[in-house]
Amino acid sequence: METQRLCIEALQRFNQVFYEREHPEYRHRLATWQQARRGTLPDALWENVDPRTLAAWAGLPYALLYLRWEALFPDEWFAYAKGWGTKQVLLSLFTRGSNDVPGSVVHQLIDLVVLAARREHRCEDVGYARLARVLDRPHLRARLAAVAEQPIEPARLRAGYLLWLLDHPDAPHPKKSQWLSWLSAQDSRPS
Repeated sequence: METQRLCIEALQRFNQVFYEREHPEYRHRLATWQQARRGTLPDALWENVDPRTLAAWAGLPYALLYLRWEALFPDEWFAYAKGWGTKQVLLSLFTRGSNDVPGSVVHQLIDLVVLAARREHRCEDVGYARLARVLDRPHLRARLAAVAEQPIEPARLRAGYLLWLLDHPDAPHPKKSQWLSWLSAQDSRPS
């Protein structure tokens, strides 16, 4: 909370000179605000990161923590750090950069995909379907298959859909309409 307060104050000071590029304090206030953002979640996650340099990005542990926080403590995350756009950008970044991260990060990403399959659907979760496709490994498939065999209906269906996506790499980019079509096909299958 303190870091967020300091970041807001730095932004307010910068905004006072925003239209005055020649103001003697302009560069200093901008730098102060940018530095405050680097130490504040979710602001620190809004850097433009080249997916090929993801493994070296200082924000990598925080990005993983941010997604894990949303997955495990959604009410707290919603109250203090909600940022659907941030979630969307991070999932896209991990999808594009998954081939360039260490195995330990891949395991954490697989954990996030499985957590998303097991819990209630949330905004921007389609990013996990896209991430699952680039993380397609026996370990991910085995964990999703275990969830797909559970009696908990929403989780079973979400895991089944992700497994279907992995089995059909030629299927279009995952989106809500694809999920709904797949779900409709499950309802019409004979038992």
